Amino acid sequence: MSFKAPNEEEAKTLISELCDKFGLDRAYYCSSAYDEESVRREFINPFFKALGWDIENNQGLPPAMREVMVKKGETTGIPDYAFRLNGQTKFFVEAKQPAESLDKVKHILQAKSYAWHSKTVFISALTDFKEFKLYDASLEPKQNAPERGLIWSLKYTEYLDNLDKLNELTKERVLEGSLEKLLLRDKESKLLRVPVDRAFLDKLTMWREKLAKSYKKNTPEIDVYMLNEVVQRLLDRLVFIRICEDRHIIQPPYLRDIVSYWREEGRRRDLMTDHLAPFFHKLNYRFNGEILQPHACEIYRLDSELLAKIVENLYFPESPYKFDWIGVEILGTIYERYLGKTLHVTAKRVNLEYKPGVGVRKGVGVRKEVGAYYTPSYIVQYIVKKTLGKILENSGLTPEDVSKLRILDPACGSGSFLLEAYDTLIDWHLKYYEYEAKDPQQTRMIGAADLPFFTNTVNGKLELTAAEKARILTNNIFGVDIDPQAVEIAMMSLFIKLLEGEVHFPTHSQILPHLKRNIRCGNSLIGHDYSDRQGELFDPAETRRINAFDWMSKEHGFGSIMQEGGFNIVIGNPPYLKEYTYSQPFRDLKGTKLFKYYEGKMDIWYIFACLSIDLLKRGGLHSFIATNNWITNKGASILRQQIANRTQIHEFVDFGDFKVFEGVGIQTMIYLLEKTDKKHSGKILYSRIANPKVSSTEVESFLFTGAKNIYATSFDVTLPTANKVQGFTFINYNDLNVLEKIDTVSNYRFRNEDIATGIDVHQEFVIKKHLVHLKNNSVKVGDGIFVVSDKEKKKIQLTKVEKELLKPYYTSEELKRYYGNPHNRYWVFYTESDVNTRINKYPNIKAHFDKYAPVITSDFGPYGLHRARDERFFLGEKIVSLRKTDRPHFTYTDFPCYISQTFFVIKPEEINLKYLTGVLNSKVTHFWLAKKGKRQGDALQVDKAPLLELPIHTIDFNNKDEKALHDSLVNLVERMLKLNKELHERNLTESESETLIRQIEYTDCEINKLVYKLYDLAKEEITIINNATD
Repeated sequence: MSFKAPNEEEAKTLISELCDKFGLDRAYYCSSAYDEESVRREFINPFFKALGWDIENNQGLPPAMREVMVKKGETTGIPDYAFRLNGQTKFFVEAKQPAESLDKVKHILQAKSYAWHSKTVFISALTDFKEFKLYDASLEPKQNAPERGLIWSLKYTEYLDNLDKLNELTKERVLEGSLEKLLLRDKESKLLRVPVDRAFLDKLTMWREKLAKSYKKNTPEIDVYMLNEVVQRLLDRLVFIRICEDRHIIQPPYLRDIVSYWREEGRRRDLMTDHLAPFFHKLNYRFNGEILQPHACEIYRLDSELLAKIVENLYFPESPYKFDWIGVEILGTIYERYLGKTLHVTAKRVNLEYKPGVGVRKGVGVRKEVGAYYTPSYIVQYIVKKTLGKILENSGLTPEDVSKLRILDPACGSGSFLLEAYDTLIDWHLKYYEYEAKDPQQTRMIGAADLPFFTNTVNGKLELTAAEKARILTNNIFGVDIDPQAVEIAMMSLFIKLLEGEVHFPTHSQILPHLKRNIRCGNSLIGHDYSDRQGELFDPAETRRINAFDWMSKEHGFGSIMQEGGFNIVIGNPPYLKEYTYSQPFRDLKGTKLFKYYEGKMDIWYIFACLSIDLLKRGGLHSFIATNNWITNKGASILRQQIANRTQIHEFVDFGDFKVFEGVGIQTMIYLLEKTDKKHSGKILYSRIANPKVSSTEVESFLFTGAKNIYATSFDVTLPTANKVQGFTFINYNDLNVLEKIDTVSNYRFRNEDIATGIDVHQEFVIKKHLVHLKNNSVKVGDGIFVVSDKEKKKIQLTKVEKELLKPYYTSEELKRYYGNPHNRYWVFYTESDVNTRINKYPNIKAHFDKYAPVITSDFGPYGLHRARDERFFLGEKIVSLRKTDRPHFTYTDFPCYISQTFFVIKPEEINLKYLTGVLNSKVTHFWLAKKGKRQGDALQVDKAPLLELPIHTIDFNNKDEKALHDSLVNLVERMLKLNKELHERNLTESESETLIRQIEYTDCEINKLVYKLYDLAKEEITIINNATD
């Protein structure tokens, strides 16, 4: 079978014939006798065939790859047409019979809602062939503004005169990106482009606050913990029931019907007590799961009218939400953001506030004291595929074997990883029952009375029974979270996943399993030994905050699993939190079992990783997405030691500067490791995203296909430096040989006393948050505190003695590669630790600092710098090194140069510093730093540790050849310094500037040639270095 798209002339002829046909018998086609199915078959299908789409799948493609998915029969809740390319839906079309007006609000909102709820499709069309309306459906559907987002509207009589517009919907043009260009770009549309998850989150947030105020008003004695719980449980119930209603799992009466009856009877009785609570109990008898069991949310008094309005706002037309289209993945993104706030109660008010340690990041889900981020679905799928998927690939596995797998997320949040693992297990069981088991009797589970599957009479597909899905869930899926609200949401999401596609339930059975033994609420990092430390006693509030969790308890933890050896799989996206950001979780660890994994400058997720290794069975698999700097970070040495001595890393994906979490500047990675309880050996598949501007779709394609391309690469590596001091480096074999050559030729390393970091000022200038504490109208953002401008220096009117404390302060504006501008713009008060004892000698400086004392956090404040450093490093000849840079950025200076922690200063006594500047700025050093140093994303992080390890070749001045190399290199560096000075200080014409730049580039190349010679590098080795650093 084949399909040939018509050319432009053929398409025009086909559309013209359809228009003529419709016009000749318009009265009949517009009558009620002519139904939707007929207009689709006779007009709409041929219309899109004319636009080049294989409506009837003449190519014989499998369902996942068909160009057009066409709705069959009376199926509800899905669009009539989904137009796709390479398996990805590009736009939806909703069809109506011509007798229906396309101006009806319900039709417009229906057409737009499909795309809006998808989050990946932004164009929708509504047509009866008589008329065609095209919408930008990325704008939230609104009942009071249904036509908002209309791109164009055409009558059938206008089609031929507007073929240019219709052509934008041809397969050829869509493939070229025409739909993206159709999206409305005006200012109003951009403001109204609110995705479904954000819109629903805003609604939930509003209802959450209103419900809390109502509960508190009616029961003033309710505490904040119970208030959070009852509001959460009520909202979860309402959302869960609406999802079940729209998916036809629950039959009428619906919530809306109950509210309507309450209004019809005159609103005399309490809506919750007399109507909704009995309804909940009835549903609980059928469903059984924790979410519907009797709860305090039914007992505490609540304003009935408020509750009624919330229920009504969950239904069309007040609500734009299609709950059968809001998948558990989208619910996860909604709730993960939702969990970032908690109810706060005072004597006078109830409001929502961000939880401790939670930052406000635009467009990002950030939650909990330990700062978690909601994980994109393709990352979740990849990690589950590489762990659970890998195990399930083993041939010969039976459902009984798989029932023994134990899968854990130790910081599960709303449950995205558990949901994907559960979904994967359901798919595996379906395939097993369909393809593997020839004898139906073999598919019976031990002790089960009925087959675990049935054939769906509607679509003919094999499906698992609810009982079988419940068995899989309780046998295989486990999670822990410190937040009780997160635990409840994870349970609800798993219940929804279990009920997906369910329409037939045994009337006598309770559908949902109990999940409290699977999804536990507790602090994964702190056991009950916390309460034993130093005989401390804790009040109930402190106990609740800590929420200790005992992994070994059979009753309250996972003691039975641990007794069997541990978990088979531990996966997730652990919280990322530095101690300086929020120290409480680190203080809580003191004296507990896991404190052995604590060290300074660490991230909290390192402890989650060490715990995960502890919890694994030998041979078990572990994978996290987390920050990527742990491989070299000084504060991750214990984690590296655990991984090096107890596991085998199978894969490492470094995302570099590509932002996995939209709007967040952290660099991330994924590791996959196996617990072996022996030292690391063997190969690692190392992958890296080299281009930060690639789309998430391209990254997803790379992860799942492994195809090498211009924006990503992968290769096998070893782990030659698997020790806690140096960190891990992932190096391919060719690079490793070059590095070993460089190391062999080198004969010198810097000493600790040769290198110092710049001044730790703490407060250079006034920032916005300082203004609240200073309460001084004369102070503004940008005013100097420890660092002042020339203008501010004059204003302070320093005495001669005071001027001795003011030093020239330099930034990256003055300190370039091979160039230092001695003309500073700023000055730093170089006040050392003992200045407070003699501050009266400096009255004007004292007055200046007194003005800013409330915000000065220096250990030697309010007058002393936090860390002044040894002043000798700022005087005389020295090399200044920029810490974060795309390529080596070393500056030779011979003038007094006081700098911040943005830089390091290198000041060895036995090497010519101009010679050293040339070596440090060379491609050889760049290569070494890129391969064995520290990185932050794609940038080099030139900290003290990699500087101390740099393999330097010093000169044997008794060797004439080496001395000649030295002298030539010094001469080239002096020339480079002179050229850069001219470039930055002279007033040049454009032509003169271009000439100087060419000379600088040429001189840079000549320096590199000398350094290559210095390290005795062969042509092939030089090629490797150039390819890696260009």
